[in-house]
Amino acid sequence: MDKIKTGVSGLDQILYGGFPKNSTILISGAPGTGKTILTQNILFNINKQKESKILYLTTVSEPQIKILKNQQQFSYFDSNAFMDSVIFHDIGSKIISEGIGEIPEIIDKLIEQHRPVLIAIDSIKAIIDLLSEQEARKLIYELNVKLTFWEINTLLIGEYIDGDEVQRRPEASIADGIIHLYGTEERKHQKRYLRVLKMRGTDFLTGEHCMKISGDGILLYPRLNPVVKKQTYEINSTYQPTGISGLDEMLHGGIPSGTTTIISGSTGTGKTLLGLSWICRGAEANETGLIIALEESPELLIKSAESFGWDLLKYMNYGLIKILHISSIEMDLDELVYNTQMMVEENKIKRVLINSISSIEVGVADKIKYTDWLWAAADFFKSQGISLMLVNESPNLFGVSQITKHTVSYIADNIIMLFLKRSNYQIYKFINVLKMRGHSHSDSIRSFTVTNKGPVVLKRIPENENNASFIEIDNNNIGVE
Repeated sequence: MDKIKTGVSGLDQILYGGFPKNSTILISGAPGTGKTILTQNILFNINKQKESKILYLTTVSEPQIKILKNQQQFSYFDSNAFMDSVIFHDIGSKIISEGIGEIPEIIDKLIEQHRPVLIAIDSIKAIIDLLSEQEARKLIYELNVKLTFWEINTLLIGEYIDGDEVQRRPEASIADGIIHLYGTEERKHQKRYLRVLKMRGTDFLTGEHCMKISGDGILLYPRLNPVVKKQTYEINSTYQPTGISGLDEMLHGGIPSGTTTIISGSTGTGKTLLGLSWICRGAEANETGLIIALEESPELLIKSAESFGWDLLKYMNYGLIKILHISSIEMDLDELVYNTQMMVEENKIKRVLINSISSIEVGVADKIKYTDWLWAAADFFKSQGISLMLVNESPNLFGVSQITKHTVSYIADNIIMLFLKRSNYQIYKFINVLKMRGHSHSDSIRSFTVTNKGPVVLKRIPENENNASFIEIDNNNIGVE
């Protein structure tokens, strides 16, 4: 099926290439959801692609002068194209003087005059609401005949509260596709979403997709679909060293490439440092890394790395490490994964560190969506051969009660546990490799400390256990029990 690209960020991805050619699309939503902005964004984008005329008709709803005043604030608005190739026409006055029944003829004449590649009617609902059901169906039928005759792409805009309402309307019967916009009010801000309810003759990405309105127009973040991709899960013989003395020995060489690792532990156990060491070790080997930081700013991460001799800023300047800093309170999961995918593709990322999934979990009200997203994210990175490390905050300060909340630990190929122990008024850190799918590893629980060169795995002396004395592991006594 031939398609027309909308040029709207993320929308063509959701529509698997764009609108079907010569189709009628109904854009629905409550007032203030972004219908007119989305429509105008599409009109000006298609005008630039096709270099053909676009016809935008206003009816008996919002005055055209107000629409123009508002649309000029966006970067997609092309003043050179306005009224030259993107033609605005108010048919509201003709509707009032000649009657609603003349709408098909009015539109027919305008199409014949301008021969546009696309026509938009804003709003179709404002017209239909003035008619009886019988009159509305007659008008819709006649309008459909005209549009079919001209083989023209059409956008119909209407104010509908929810998707169930729009699908009961007579105007929905002529629509080849229905796109519904809506929002949810949360404690601190409103979130906007787009859902494709119908697209005749072609497939599309179902479900709700995060939408934002910016100075550039509409930004859409297609949801990450939690469906198993066709991929071959093979035991990888390549290992990625963490750069931490003793830990790579416990891992029998390092973390297997292309796998998902969860680093779980209570606050202060060194989880972030372990992740930073792994990312920096990869940069040393010319493996590009991405840090998704939800708890610390890039400046703070750079400063922390410097204190252990890791020149994070140098790696960033060389393009070997990228940092994506997002507020866990303001973020949306679909936006996060979309931006991550773009950065992964553009920078050929090999290692991804998310610090932390606990912050993501706190910032997401829908916990089912959170677990679905983690599963899908792990599956996506694995299918790309990218190593993923997830930092998780364990609720218990001393000891271990659970690995992760909401039982998301099942997505991990590898699990490294960090925990604390009190002894003689002092706190000690411990580390254990709990799981490595398809790979051998040390089962021992070891102690470790943080030096000025970063975390270092230590060895506990069994006979002096009550005093919790420790000796540092070196290359000569690693693995000696």
